[in-house]
Amino acid sequence: MVDSPAEVNEGWCKELAESACEDAAPRCGDPLRICRAWAGMGSRHFFIERAGRYYDAQRPDGVDRMSDLPFFRGQAPHDVKRVRSY
Repeated sequence: MVDSPAEVNEGWCKELAESACEDAAPRCGDPLRICRAWAGMGSRHFFIERAGRYYDAQRPDGVDRMSDLPFFRGQAPHDVKRVRSY
């Protein structure tokens, strides 16, 4: 069982991003994109990009810079790829 946003970001981030986009896309005026980025030693993270802001379970209100998502904790995201658009 997943009990906190931090736990979502440790293995369930892709599922959350997909579910959130599928739910929000019909009501959202801006395109939604699921992105994947790597950090550190092989850790990857899926998150949502919308209108120049980045969202995940720990930052549902979004941040201006991808590197400000708590998952990256001071590590520069790399090999960023948009994996799906809604």
